[in-house]
Amino acid sequence: MKKFLSFVLTIATIAAVCYGVYTYIIPVDKPSEFKEDYGTEVTGIKMDVSLLEIKIKEGKSFTVEYEGSEKLRPDCKYDESSKSLVITQPEYKPKKSRPSDNNKLTITFPKDTRLGEFNASLNMGVIEAGKLSADQLHLATNMADIDIDKCDTKDMAIVSNLGDVEIDLEGDIKDFTISASVSLGNLRVGSENYNSNYVQTGTAGTIKIECNLGNVELK
Repeated sequence: MKKFLSFVLTIATIAAVCYGVYTYIIPVDKPSEFKEDYGTEVTGIKMDVSLLEIKIKEGKSFTVEYEGSEKLRPDCKYDESSKSLVITQPEYKPKKSRPSDNNKLTITFPKDTRLGEFNASLNMGVIEAGKLSADQLHLATNMADIDIDKCDTKDMAIVSNLGDVEIDLEGDIKDFTISASVSLGNLRVGSENYNSNYVQTGTAGTIKIECNLGNVELK
């Protein structure tokens, strides 16, 4: 027993030393920021990013603003003909510096904007939206929380490996076809709690949520 405790203590000590070296000795990557204004019209957004705090809000025009690590600076490509935006982020390979803990991407839509699609793949971070309207809303996250206050969609598909998912639907939740599952965590649909799975049928739209580890609340 003493040998086991000694082994655990040794591992914990090594981990603490490594964390200290990483945090206090390896310098943080150079900061970078930008703001792009794409006018007042947007039909769709596709994202494939690694480390971001994504915030979506309403404003006067369609803008994308970033503040964070230079080596994680997203690449934004806007198609004038289709009025769609593709956002990608380079894979970070630390050598002489480490990424900032605060890499923020703010997307602003004109009021009452409805997208044809909003598809995002995020490895680590947060997706937070005040209001998001899209015919198709597909989100895939590895380690991230998802929080949408007002969600208006006909086709939602969310796959979350680790993190909480909280969605407040526009419309009566009883009118949607819903398939929600949580492997380890709490599942709440409407005002009721469920074990690990919930299924219902409706005509207002389709909602599918799969969460491996985390809490899911759909209301």
